[in-house]
Amino acid sequence: MGKKKKNKKREEEAPVKKKKLKSEKLKKSATGAAKLSLPETELPMLPVFQALSDENRLKIIRLLTIRERTTPELLEQVDVVQSTMSHHLKILTEAGLISCQKKGKRSCYSIRPDTFAQIGAYFISQNPSIND
Repeated sequence: MGKKKKNKKREEEAPVKKKKLKSEKLKKSATGAAKLSLPETELPMLPVFQALSDENRLKIIRLLTIRERTTPELLEQVDVVQSTMSHHLKILTEAGLISCQKKGKRSCYSIRPDTFAQIGAYFISQNPSIND
């Protein structure tokens, strides 16, 4: 019974930390300088760039630009276990970078060129002089 009282006392004494929202964290850097925030129109691109931020996912993308592949074929080329591969494929699919088609018992993955065209258009819209 003594332990419960001590733990309860510690909980009462511990300062309550206010959780900051992710958007609040992005407003200032460690030095206190203001950071550039993304306009609402650019937020849909965030999952795409987050999906491309992993080395193994970039390897998968590179392999799929050559031809469509099944999960076992990708596993032969990328040094990850099955569960990790499934995780990467899910992220890439949800970001709209690849698509999955069932062929019998196997899933075949391929690149979605329309999404990559949107990525290119995004960068061109950010710097119109790219086309000059």
